[in-house]
Amino acid sequence: MGYIGYLLIKSVFDEPKLAVLLSLAVVMTGSAVAHLLHVSAPLAMVVCGLVIGNGLDMNHDMDSKAKQLLNEVWEVLDEVLNGVLFVLIGLALHLLDFDFHFLIMGVVAIGIVLAVRFVTLYSTYSFLKHSETRPIDTVKILTWGGLRGGISIALALSLGNYPFGGGIILMTYAVVLFSIIVQGLTIGKLVKSLQN
Repeated sequence: MGYIGYLLIKSVFDEPKLAVLLSLAVVMTGSAVAHLLHVSAPLAMVVCGLVIGNGLDMNHDMDSKAKQLLNEVWEVLDEVLNGVLFVLIGLALHLLDFDFHFLIMGVVAIGIVLAVRFVTLYSTYSFLKHSETRPIDTVKILTWGGLRGGISIALALSLGNYPFGGGIILMTYAVVLFSIIVQGLTIGKLVKSLQN
């Protein structure tokens, strides 16, 4: 789907509005095909976007009107849909089953998520060449700056009808709220403290 979309958009690249309409058509068609094939539509569209974006070299030659319009339209759609998602997440708070055991497991999950992120970042970052004197500081910043959000909660909400689905939703809310509120609001202080 991504390659077909790339070819179609490239063929009308001198018509920016048509290129945007084709990109929207790829998403709608690709999502429908993904549902028919019982695969993840969001992940399928991420792959399509990567194929199209790399094929069109979207990060370079921004003099192209089609590239500018594609970027602007998809940035606006991203902001709007993120806003709608967070409103829906707030409205779904009534679905939470405030079980003390799952709340404790959510707190434990916060620690596990941070520890796993640190270990994976540190193990992969150590293979890269860098001129830093303290690469561990970079790993700390990347670990603390790894915010979770709407996709995590949307995936958890899809498990609501399954056994322990309510508990998984509560644990996910705990991780996401900690990520957004605590990590998001303190990342600047962490960076400043590591610069000294």
